[in-house]
Amino acid sequence: MVQTGRGGARRRSIGENAAVEAEGRDLGSVVGELARATSRTLDPETMLARTMVVLDGLLGPSSASLWLQEGRRLQCVATRPAPGAEPHTEELGPDDLVVPLEGLDRAMGRLVLTPCTGRSLSAGDIGLVEVAAVQVAGALERARLFAEVMELERLKSDFIARVSHELRTPITIINGFLETLLAHSDDLPEDQRQHMLERSHTASSRLGRLIEELLILSRIDAGVLTPSLTSVDVGGLLDAVRTAAEEPEQVLLSAPTGGRCTTDADLLGRALGLIVDNAIKYGGIAEIRALETEDTWSFEVRDRGAGFPGDVRSTAFEMFTRSSHTASVPGLGVGLPIARTLVEVLDGTIELDNAVDGTGAVVRVAIPR
Repeated sequence: MVQTGRGGARRRSIGENAAVEAEGRDLGSVVGELARATSRTLDPETMLARTMVVLDGLLGPSSASLWLQEGRRLQCVATRPAPGAEPHTEELGPDDLVVPLEGLDRAMGRLVLTPCTGRSLSAGDIGLVEVAAVQVAGALERARLFAEVMELERLKSDFIARVSHELRTPITIINGFLETLLAHSDDLPEDQRQHMLERSHTASSRLGRLIEELLILSRIDAGVLTPSLTSVDVGGLLDAVRTAAEEPEQVLLSAPTGGRCTTDADLLGRALGLIVDNAIKYGGIAEIRALETEDTWSFEVRDRGAGFPGDVRSTAFEMFTRSSHTASVPGLGVGLPIARTLVEVLDGTIELDNAVDGTGAVVRVAIPR
């Protein structure tokens, strides 16, 4: 096995470039040909196949494989056997040439090439393979960046669609009831007018919460969330959270009398409020229990729903994540992610669990005293 580059016995040099050209090859045209071969695809299999078409014309038929770093191990993502040869395995042979693939700021993997039996590679040949590895690494880096850009575009489009839908719903409700009241106020019984006003007020509150979430997101994105620490009455804080909840009568409180903690009441209240509204939305009832320990205050919010579905347990704190089981429930999928950010700004921790003694989801927040 011959290894070059990082961790190997040798690196590319001006002398090797000269060796490539001394063997009758124009390095500039070779680089251009390899660049064109890798620039027309984002697929590693096609990328390797087109690269080897170029190298075969310069070195003769060879087998090759492309390995990429996946966590702590290398994974073979593409193979191109020479005619009549077997694909590469994880075992490297004595004739294999191993060239590392270097990304912008990280090791990406390796390109492994095995020349046909009985043929040895000259310094110029090895230099050509290293040039090919540079082009492949650059193409893989472009493919990765392109995939990230496409994912960001998907998230942006999904976010805009969700925001548009979530904002349109309460606005439609408010406009509909107001138009009815304006056109038929004198003809409607008092109880119907009261009902329409209450529904409009509920929709207006929902609209205000959505706008507040968007404002918090903008503050998080701008990095301007700075806590202002004061001595806070825990019982009073939880009373304020209950009063501001979408359904205050569905919030149950349990907190020690006279408890105080030093924190940012606004940020902690917003975090708990988002968790409580989430609990009401998916579990009907939100039970908040506060517990003081020697070093922390712990706040547990429990609902009486079905618990956290398995498809969101590992992604519940990611922006815009919604369970397939609750897709019909209104929301942007930003409540828990925003709550986590607010808690972390307060140097606290947040975790999810399902109730042990029955149905329900549990969210636990702990902050320093």
